[in-house]
Amino acid sequence: MTTMMIAMTMSVVELPGAPGQPWSRDRGPSRWKEEHHRVRSARLRNTRSVWVELLPDFDPKKIRYNLLAVFDGLTY
Repeated sequence: MTTMMIAMTMSVVELPGAPGQPWSRDRGPSRWKEEHHRVRSARLRNTRSVWVELLPDFDPKKIRYNLLAVFDGLTY
């Protein structure tokens, strides 16, 4: 498992009286499994890093899972 830490500058706007957003709180370390893969592209003539986040109980033999693809991952 590879963990990447990146310092980012962010802007935050808070509206007076706006309801709290519980999804935005820091909840500590993620329990998700993280896999790091390197994908070679002959056309682009380079190698790209791909990080895959899996549910803690991920088992492809149990059920079919949905896929969410996010590009420019360092931004998200």
